[in-house]
Amino acid sequence: MSTYNLLNGYVGSKTPYISKIKALFDDSCTKYIEPYCGGAGVYFSNYNGQYEKEWINDRNLSIAILYKSLTDSETREDTIKALLDIKKPDDLETAQAQFQEAKKGMFNMSANSKSRRLNSDRWFNNDVMVKVARNTFLAYSQSFNCSAVSYSKNK
Repeated sequence: MSTYNLLNGYVGSKTPYISKIKALFDDSCTKYIEPYCGGAGVYFSNYNGQYEKEWINDRNLSIAILYKSLTDSETREDTIKALLDIKKPDDLETAQAQFQEAKKGMFNMSANSKSRRLNSDRWFNNDVMVKVARNTFLAYSQSFNCSAVSYSKNK
């Protein structure tokens, strides 16, 4: 069983409970719907690709954009490249500045659009989507307890 998730350590992670959650799944189901995916640990634990229709979402628009940009055929390659191109600074000060910049960029975009739906006529362009995805990944993956609130020097 894979326990991979993109935002490893996400606050409220369901990863420790995957075996109990999977025991509740019905093999005859053809759709997978997860309205609050967070780090998407359950989704990534061998369920992706198994169903006719898979739908994951999160109340946090930035996280929804991160996953949407990775699954959208128009933004997938650019998003993967943006995530792989992230530099990992050696010194703490540069790493903290990178975290603060990403956090600011993530929240500036999403704060202005909380009331809008992610799928509503592509109200933002692909470049913005990729940038938000990159900033979201950085802010969550470099933060304490994957909360995007405070920097963790251990990440």
